[in-house]
Amino acid sequence: TFQWGIGYTDASGRWSVEHGYNGAFIDHGDISDGSSKTGRLDWINRFRLRFYMDHTAHKRYLHIWDGNEVKPYLDKLHAGGVRTPPVNAAMAEKLQGIMREYIGAVKSSPYRSAYALDDEISWGHFVHPTMWCVTDDQAAYPKWLKEIYGPDAPKRSAWITYEDLRPKLKEWSVGQFDASPLMDQWTFNDSYWNNFIGRLVEYANTLDPATPCGFVGGQCPNAFGGYDYAKIMRKVQFIEAYNIASSQAIVRSFNPHNAIPTVTSHFHKSADDDIWQTWYYLAHGNRGFIGWVEGWFDGDKPKPWHEQVAPTYLEAANKIGPLMAGAEWIHD
Repeated sequence: TFQWGIGYTDASGRWSVEHGYNGAFIDHGDISDGSSKTGRLDWINRFRLRFYMDHTAHKRYLHIWDGNEVKPYLDKLHAGGVRTPPVNAAMAEKLQGIMREYIGAVKSSPYRSAYALDDEISWGHFVHPTMWCVTDDQAAYPKWLKEIYGPDAPKRSAWITYEDLRPKLKEWSVGQFDASPLMDQWTFNDSYWNNFIGRLVEYANTLDPATPCGFVGGQCPNAFGGYDYAKIMRKVQFIEAYNIASSQAIVRSFNPHNAIPTVTSHFHKSADDDIWQTWYYLAHGNRGFIGWVEGWFDGDKPKPWHEQVAPTYLEAANKIGPLMAGAEWIHD
């Protein structure tokens, strides 16, 4: 909304509803509109706009770095050691305090639709290959191994790094290479991470039982970063996943009763593309778009293409969407 150039006024509210923009956005529990402390939430309530809140668990905990900020940490990211910052009880306590504050700021509104813990989260750096351990709890990995293998679980005394593998690549044959220690530590990271996300979702439910919680900025399915969607979809109640490497189809396959509201990102390219994407994603079970307001306005004047796409948005939101929301999949 930093490019929402038309403000939070009666005129902008009417324009939003008339053009099928029946959603809104709040970040970090900030409900001000720049002129009053509660102005944005008041505007949302007045025009009955469904909204989600991003960064409900703040930033820099579940999502770590952007752009050049990652460079000082690349060696640590690729070597052994522990995630920066580690996922542990102290982090849970910290994030729960933030969530209490942010959810408390918005839960009075009847138009809250979802809480996103954070954007583009991961136990590594997005889905880049990562070799560190997700937590500094030294008892967690041995305990997990026993849960998986039973009382005779293998002893994994060392955490494997790239440098452990590199010297042996010329020596190993396929038959000699035992990948199980490496797969164990990546699978542990994935499970430990998604269980942590699930506990935060459950905590959000204690603060506001009526509103689903999850995250936005879901990456492509991957061995790194926590993006095993079979695990994710058991832990979240709301998700925005980028449609990269068929992630939307995979999310849908683990949402058989269409019970978990899913959305994806939308960037305006052309009116025809907007219309096509609306029907495509609605037909695949999505509940809406998170629209990036880039190039929507000339100053405080909406660009003409909004008039072209408005009939589609209105029909999708008011006529077809309510029918689809309660539908179940029938696959061929």
